[in-house]
Amino acid sequence: MLDEYEVLNYVYKNANMGKESTKTLVKSLEGKDNKIINAVIDILNSYENFEKDASSILKRMNEKGKKYGPFATL
Repeated sequence: MLDEYEVLNYVYKNANMGKESTKTLVKSLEGKDNKIINAVIDILNSYENFEKDASSILKRMNEKGKKYGPFATL
């Protein structure tokens, strides 16, 4: 069974990866005629909030969130 730290770190890592990939998508949509950019920006904000909340809770536990390595995000 996963302990609280493992679960929070999992949330942090995946929110960070989602945030980074969504930022890339936002950049590719900028300046183009599209109808989804606002929805994608909302998703980006959600990932940022999950990452920030998980990081904050981890700090209260005297822990630091670990991100996926650079090869995991390729």
